[in-house]
Amino acid sequence: MLLELLVILCAQHGVATLTASSGEAALALLRQHGERINWLLTDIRLPGAVDGWAVAEV
Repeated sequence: MLLELLVILCAQHGVATLTASSGEAALALLRQHGERINWLLTDIRLPGAVDGWAVAEV
């Protein structure tokens, strides 16, 4: 629910968002769109083998 709320709030303020359901998916998005991503909001604990710390290091 929090993710959905954040996406809605960002959209209301004209901020485009990308969302990922796991650490691996987040890394894939960073590889694909990394140069266009201005900021990253992640949870420390994520589904899968990659946690938020590993995502933030990229």
